[in-house]
Amino acid sequence: MAHDLSITGSLMLSLLGASGLPALADNAFTAPAAVLKAPQADSESSAVQLRLQYTGEAWDLSGGTRTKNYTDYMHSLDASLSIDADKLGWRGAHFYFDALGINGKPLTNDAGALSAPSAIDGLAAINTFRLYQAYYEQRIFHTDVLLGIYDPQTQFASTRPMDLFFNRAFAWSTPMTFSGMQGGLNLPLYPNSELGVRIKHEITEQLTAKVGVLNAMADNPTAPWNTDVQFNSKTGALAIGELDYTPIARTKIIAGYWTLTGKFTSADRFNANGTPHQYYGTSGGYVGAATRVYTIDGGRGVDVFANYGFANADVNPVDHSASGGVTVTGLFESRAHDRLGLAIGYLHISRDSFFAKRPFNGDYELPIELTYRAQLTDWLTVQPNIQYIHNPTIITSVTKRDSYLFGLHFELGHLFNL
Repeated sequence: MAHDLSITGSLMLSLLGASGLPALADNAFTAPAAVLKAPQADSESSAVQLRLQYTGEAWDLSGGTRTKNYTDYMHSLDASLSIDADKLGWRGAHFYFDALGINGKPLTNDAGALSAPSAIDGLAAINTFRLYQAYYEQRIFHTDVLLGIYDPQTQFASTRPMDLFFNRAFAWSTPMTFSGMQGGLNLPLYPNSELGVRIKHEITEQLTAKVGVLNAMADNPTAPWNTDVQFNSKTGALAIGELDYTPIARTKIIAGYWTLTGKFTSADRFNANGTPHQYYGTSGGYVGAATRVYTIDGGRGVDVFANYGFANADVNPVDHSASGGVTVTGLFESRAHDRLGLAIGYLHISRDSFFAKRPFNGDYELPIELTYRAQLTDWLTVQPNIQYIHNPTIITSVTKRDSYLFGLHFELGHLFNL
């Protein structure tokens, strides 16, 4: 039996108003997605903060599924409201609300790649406005508990160098991202967030443990404007556990394991009546690290990162992934906060997965991304982006066409202290 609760996303915007104006921080990304990060509390900020951001992306694509050059424009509007209740007398409490609108044609399909190249493109979720996150967070001594609708990409496996890149091959666990395809699920990842809980505990000053449990079915695909909370045995739950180790400043090591309940179809096992065998649940894990390898001065320097993810090959379309990259902060002395980055990724397609029995174009996908992020004013950030995707695997034609993408990403935004 399924239980359903829908919250229309447009209701969120009616709660938001505007005034005042410090700039958005340069680290507005927490994952390869154009979403805002809940602001960190500090003694100078007000208890209530409103953030508004318009993000646009113009792309030129050659190759992929297109026989001629193709241009595309996508944009999003993000409005978030943060309430630091600690400053209002509720010790350790924080409330966060985020409404997200996306408009444009999905670029992923034209690139023919599982490794989605855009920060805005949410694969299936496009042309929508919805409640993206709404949660209550409570700090109790060394433990932090979050309850509500949230995106696990904003809470797990985030390192500073990773957040510069757009392509989802450089996200924390690519195999998990595509697990939902196998079971017909819509996983609770950007922009399809879901109801859940996250507990974070600081074991020592260097070691932190995190556990998250979310409803595994995010939304009804026939109603993308609604945040649709569904509970049933078929879709099950997504559970994540992670350890973060930070031995020194600007160095972080992560290790996590996830499990997804629900039904998944076998590619090569059949029941006595001839129907495909159903697996109940799948799982996988990830490891990653980021560190500063060279310091120019202050915050300027060179950072590197590397990630590896794996999943059950019997049911997961992507059973292995690896990525790594380098970023340079403050390459030019006069542009101390600008960031230059180069990254390469690898996705391996499982031939044991039922989903992979479709006519994929090869057993792997290899994306490369070069990008430069510059905050030009306190309200404008631009980020040119170049990507090459070798052997895009969604293409079903016999002729292989690698994808070449040239993009310009920009953000217009303000943080308002109310």
